[in-house]
Amino acid sequence: MIIIGLGTGRCGTLSLSNLLSMQGCVVTHEQTPLPRWDLSNKSDIINRVESYKSNHSNYCGDVCSAYLEYVDIIQEILKDKVRFLCLERNKEDNIQSWMIKTKKNLWSSHENPDYWSCMFPKYDNTSKIECLSMYWEYYRTKSDLLSRKMTNFKKINTEELNNDQSIKDILEFCDINPINIKKVHSNATKP
Repeated sequence: MIIIGLGTGRCGTLSLSNLLSMQGCVVTHEQTPLPRWDLSNKSDIINRVESYKSNHSNYCGDVCSAYLEYVDIIQEILKDKVRFLCLERNKEDNIQSWMIKTKKNLWSSHENPDYWSCMFPKYDNTSKIECLSMYWEYYRTKSDLLSRKMTNFKKINTEELNNDQSIKDILEFCDINPINIKKVHSNATKP
């Protein structure tokens, strides 16, 4: 099974990767090359996804924010061999966390790009809070649509990473027999 994790970032993506790794999965976090939001490196990501099909591990994949724009492409390639796990954190907490974590406005078309900015959409706005709000709303709307459309796409509230039964449900969704169940949300007390 191939597992693709996604979420806005600052929502538990590293924790999700850690949880899956504790189960013996080979699931990376933000593997390079990073998926670009604008799909400009689509062929690199397709090659990565194709390589997962021949991976010797029963469970492999990657967790990264920009996969939201690649879900349909990945689904077409992997069919029933993929599970998508999409984390969602409360909007206000997510925005606050991004405000603290980043100096630049990675979501504004007016900001000079850096290494991480390629993973995010660009808005014609200079207000970081407004850009983050638009990003969060877009992510929620599209991920809601995907979860209604696809049986292999599961939305997860970030707080579920602190609940044993929810963790078991996440692993069951991926056809993983739990090896090690423990709360994994690494930054649960941090903004």
